[in-house]
Amino acid sequence: LAVLMATPLVGATVEPTILNAVTDRYRPIAVDQQKLGGLLASRMRANSEGYLEHVNDKLLLESGNAGRFLDAAANVYEYNHDPRLKSVLDRVAKELIAQQQSDGSVGTESEGQRSAAADVSAHKFDLIGLLAYYHITGDPTALAASKKVGEFLLSSFRAVPGQRNGFSEVSIVEPVVSLYRYTGDTRYLELAKSVEALWSQQPSSAPDYEHLSHALGLIALYRVTGDEPYRRTATAIWTSTRSEERRVGKECRSR
Repeated sequence: LAVLMATPLVGATVEPTILNAVTDRYRPIAVDQQKLGGLLASRMRANSEGYLEHVNDKLLLESGNAGRFLDAAANVYEYNHDPRLKSVLDRVAKELIAQQQSDGSVGTESEGQRSAAADVSAHKFDLIGLLAYYHITGDPTALAASKKVGEFLLSSFRAVPGQRNGFSEVSIVEPVVSLYRYTGDTRYLELAKSVEALWSQQPSSAPDYEHLSHALGLIALYRVTGDEPYRRTATAIWTSTRSEERRVGKECRSR
C-alpha cells in the first residue's frame, strides 16, 4: 500500500486553474480513455516509435524546435503512456529549461544578443511545449520556466508599446491565454488582449496559416472571456480563409 501511495498515478494530468467562461459543446472523453484503430493508430505508433523516441536533442534545441517536439510528444504520451517516450520527454524538457536565460528568453543566443524588439513569437512554441509538458507531468520547473517566458514577453511588449514588428506576433495570443489559465496571473490575459487589439487595428495581408493562428488566439480569448466580438472575428477569419482556399483550389483544378 505504501508503494502504491508513493507512485504517481499513470495518466494523472494537471488542468488549468482558470475555467473557461464558455462551455464547449463538444467534450471528448479523456485522451487516455480513447482507443484508436486502423490507419490512424498505426501512423501514431510509427511516429512515436520511429521518430519521437529517437530525436536528436541537440538538433532540436539548435533549430528552436524543442517546444514543437514537447507539444507533439506530450499529446502522444497522454494517449499511450509509453515509458520510453516519457524518458525522452523528460530529457528534452530538462535541456530546454537549462537553456533559459535570466531574462526568461529561451534559445542559444546570449542575453546581450537579444533585442527587446526581437520577434517575440519565436517563443510561441517553447511556451506551448513547456505547458504541454507541465500538463502531463505537473513538473513545477516546467511551469516556472513557462512563467519566465511570460515575463520575457511582457517586458518585450512594454519596450515597444504600440509597435507591431510582424504578423506572427499575434500567434502568441493562444499560448499566453493558456499561461493565464494555468497561473491565474491576469497580466498574461491583458497581454493577450493588447496584442490582439493592436493587430485588429492594423490589418495586414499575410499567409492563410498565419490568419488561422490569429483565429486560434481569438477563440482562446472568446472561450476564457465569453466576449462575443472575439468569436465573430474568428468566424469571419475562418470564413474568409476557407473561401479563399476554395477559390485557389478551383483555379488549380481548372488549369
